[in-house]
Amino acid sequence: GLTIDDTNGQGPEIIVLANPQNTSSFGGSGVDGAPYTVGVHYYRSSLSAFGTGQALGLSTATVRIFVYGEVIYEASQALNETNDFWEVAHIFWDDGRATVVRRDVMSVFVPSNQ
Repeated sequence: GLTIDDTNGQGPEIIVLANPQNTSSFGGSGVDGAPYTVGVHYYRSSLSAFGTGQALGLSTATVRIFVYGEVIYEASQALNETNDFWEVAHIFWDDGRATVVRRDVMSVFVPSNQ
């Protein structure tokens, strides 16, 4: 669940998956199973929705993946435009152990209501 939602652009946002299922239950086993995917969506690169039209421009996102209170993966990426989407990593969860596989793929997020 989303435990902290940043609404002013200063961060952080925190998402917690308290009871992850073995990803093998999603198909396959171990790192062959369907993973949990971690991604960052640059929701808005300007303040135009607030009537100012001010461009916010470049934003650097940093993702830290914690397992049992320990950082097991960290990466940063610059995001430039509204709807930039950074697919950070896949997490495979098997019998209480996490395996993180770096993705680092940039794309454009297209909202489903367009």
